[in-house]
Amino acid sequence: MKYIWENDAWPNFIYDDVSDSLVRLYEEKNATDIAFSVIDDQTRRQMIAADLSQDIVSSLSIEGEAIDIDSIYSSVSKHLDVMFTGKSKDSAYAQSVLSMVTDALENHGPMTHQRLCDWNLRLFENKAGLHPKVMGEYRNGAEYVMKVSGKSQEIVYEAVRPENVPMEMGRFLEFVNGDDALDPFVKASIASLWFVAIHPFEDGNGRISRAIADYVINRSSNDGLHVFNLSSGILKDRDSYYDHIQVSLTDNPSMDISGWVVWFLDMVCDCFVRSRSALKKTLSTTSFMKSLDPNEFNSREMSMLYKLADGSFFGKLTTEKWMKMTKSSKTVAFRDIQHLVKKGFLIPSNGAGRNAGYHFNDMIVQ
Repeated sequence: MKYIWENDAWPNFIYDDVSDSLVRLYEEKNATDIAFSVIDDQTRRQMIAADLSQDIVSSLSIEGEAIDIDSIYSSVSKHLDVMFTGKSKDSAYAQSVLSMVTDALENHGPMTHQRLCDWNLRLFENKAGLHPKVMGEYRNGAEYVMKVSGKSQEIVYEAVRPENVPMEMGRFLEFVNGDDALDPFVKASIASLWFVAIHPFEDGNGRISRAIADYVINRSSNDGLHVFNLSSGILKDRDSYYDHIQVSLTDNPSMDISGWVVWFLDMVCDCFVRSRSALKKTLSTTSFMKSLDPNEFNSREMSMLYKLADGSFFGKLTTEKWMKMTKSSKTVAFRDIQHLVKKGFLIPSNGAGRNAGYHFNDMIVQ
């Protein structure tokens, strides 16, 4: 097997005409920009906070890492000055990861060796458990792209030799910082794949490659934080993500990365579509909650209805879950649930005893 960096033409990537994918992408982007431009500033910032939080969690999940969503959302809310109704969870790890992500999104200054090394350090300096031996500087050993699926790992690609990393990163940074006519989404796709091909760090390369894509896209606009979730788009089709990386970076003497570029553009396009769907869901949920009479529904019912309506509650609702989440007795929880069943907001699911449960009537929020 021959890796792409072993080709004589490296790193002169080529790709076919992608105008069809770009036309569709910009149609969806413009529709999304319009949708978010007509909502109030508070709702927009809340949507961005939720989206950014999920993006961070998804980026870590792609690599088999986990982080507490409430810790991230608490930190993001503070950063964006958005009201956080949950219990504040200060986490040094969440703050470090967030600082890397926001630097990519908000700092449009040149990309440098030191900046990338700082990103790598932030990913691990406050992380509990095992750390890479080398943090905040380029690796000095072999490195591989690993496809993570549950507890199993598969080697997808072997990166460039460690002694060549500084030189290769120099060429990469020239491309990222270059003032060229490339469409920013196309450039982001190339930059992300190129960085993965080099894999300059001992760990954290996948997360940083996605931050670089965000950096390239956001640097090209004056819209502030974007309203689509890149990492969640990749996580949704993670197998295809790794397959396209493998096809592009192995046994590819022509240096043709057309498949990867088209896949990336189509994935971003789908992210815009999902972003509008999430906005529609948020607006519908807000309208639904405003329609409720607070004199008819107690605070426990109002809180749980919001969680059920906006999709932040997962799985089947049971009396035990209601008791735990609202800190109420079994009698009170049962009475609350039956009230919402009578009103048509909750529908009993099949089952009895421990298998008894309820689900939200989705027809109410369209």
